Amino acid sequence: MPSPIPTLYPREQHRPTESHAERSVYEALHSGLPSGWYAWHSLRIRDGAGAEGEGDFVLVDPGSGMIVVEVKGGAIEARDGRWFQNGQPMRESPRDQAHRYVAKLRKRLVDSGVPVPVYGVATWFADTLVGEEPDQDDLNGSLLGQNHLAWCSEALPPLAERVLGPNRQAVEAKTISAIHGLWGETWRPRLSLGQRVRTDDTDRLQLDLTQEELLESLERNQRLLVTGGPGTGKTLLACEAARRWARQGKRALLLCFTDGLGQWLGTHTADDDGVDARSISQLAVELLAARGKEMPEPGKPGFWEDVNMYATELVQVAGGRWDAVIIDEAQDFTEENWMLVEALAVGRRLWAFQDPEQAFWQDRPVPQHLFASYFDLTRSYRSPPELMRVAQAIRAGEPALEAIGAAEEAGRLALVTCPSASSVADKVANEIGKLRSDGLQQQEIAVISLRGLGVEGSVLSSKALEQHAPVRVDDEALEECIVADTFLRFKGLERPAIIITDLHLLEGDAKVRLFIALTRALTTARVVAPAASIGKYLGPGAPREKADGDGF
Repeated sequence: MPSPIPTLYPREQHRPTESHAERSVYEALHSGLPSGWYAWHSLRIRDGAGAEGEGDFVLVDPGSGMIVVEVKGGAIEARDGRWFQNGQPMRESPRDQAHRYVAKLRKRLVDSGVPVPVYGVATWFADTLVGEEPDQDDLNGSLLGQNHLAWCSEALPPLAERVLGPNRQAVEAKTISAIHGLWGETWRPRLSLGQRVRTDDTDRLQLDLTQEELLESLERNQRLLVTGGPGTGKTLLACEAARRWARQGKRALLLCFTDGLGQWLGTHTADDDGVDARSISQLAVELLAARGKEMPEPGKPGFWEDVNMYATELVQVAGGRWDAVIIDEAQDFTEENWMLVEALAVGRRLWAFQDPEQAFWQDRPVPQHLFASYFDLTRSYRSPPELMRVAQAIRAGEPALEAIGAAEEAGRLALVTCPSASSVADKVANEIGKLRSDGLQQQEIAVISLRGLGVEGSVLSSKALEQHAPVRVDDEALEECIVADTFLRFKGLERPAIIITDLHLLEGDAKVRLFIALTRALTTARVVAPAASIGKYLGPGAPREKADGDGF
């Protein structure tokens, strides 16, 4: 534990107390603590038997020792060997409490394995002027009064000489750190990432009133376009809408753009009779195969456009077998995709969910003529707000350093800098190991490349990741393994922990890529890249690597 700096703690304002005398002493020490000294107001401890004690002030002169100061307010006097405060007998003498406390403090330091400093006890009558000191031997030479408040910087060193005596000696730094640790300057409750993931999951379980209202209104709307940002529950609502439609004995077709999300939707609706879920491309291929239609030549320019057009012609002739068509990630559909959707939805319900901010292809507008009603989702449930602010600032091209700092402080984001491009893959593998050691399961982690499959130098093709056996989003083991894939193929999916990488392979604008990748994280995100790349895409001054011991 590092040593605190010599000063008065708390540094800005005294700890809560009803004692006017303690507040007066605090103000005096705040302006008059001798240089190099330490002082702690209201240092509370508890011994092994559960008994608690409090030192009004604990002072340490690093060159001499430790003084426990008991503060007494009001008019103090002694009569016939008895002590009175404001005319009322005191239950104990001015020093009894301090002596009991210093014995507890000494034991705690011994139990902590640090050297116990030379120590003594002093008393400060903060509201009583002290000229001649009382004859009571334990008080004589160890007493300060109201008249010392304005001169404590001059009064304290001689007090230390009298109280600590000729055995004064230097106090070791680890002892000062131990005392500061008992006082407790800073405490931030920390859950392991594994615990935080479970907590975040619980917080996301309930549908709110806006989402319930939307689901109830679907049946009243033949053609509805729903708009919502990342994490507003679009995919959840699309699945639930399909299930509710199917429970009425009807068939729902749930479509998306990417095969990975299509497979996920299919897995999560597999037990729902009447719901068919897949990507629009998978559907087009299946329609051609079912009707014996010859497939266009794979790999030739315009392959997917031809597949969609042929599938559209088949639907226009034979019709569809579904009563409702529900679209997720509608902002990614191509013009040919929409032609197929329009054919499938003739005379049927069409509900679509979109997020224009996640539109990577700007030339793919959602055809407004297909919809008659509109609904906006405004509350985000997925990503922590600190992480969302980072993503939104980047997406808007605004300075993100303040948001990044807040997200790092909250344990929601870490920027992990690499000394070179060749070390990125090893750093990513190391981050996976850290996440696993912090309680995450492998199926709770995803590695997202901002560049693409098959790109030379991409982490996705690195041998460094093989030890963690990652899979791509379209693998049947998606639900049990770490995923390593591109940001586009991972769109619509989410994981508690997202590792974002391959920034050094980017060319040009990365705003949308980073926005999509960051908003896939349910709990935390790590950006792993060379410092220059992090600075380029996240802002100058952003690179900062957390030490291994830092918690998230």
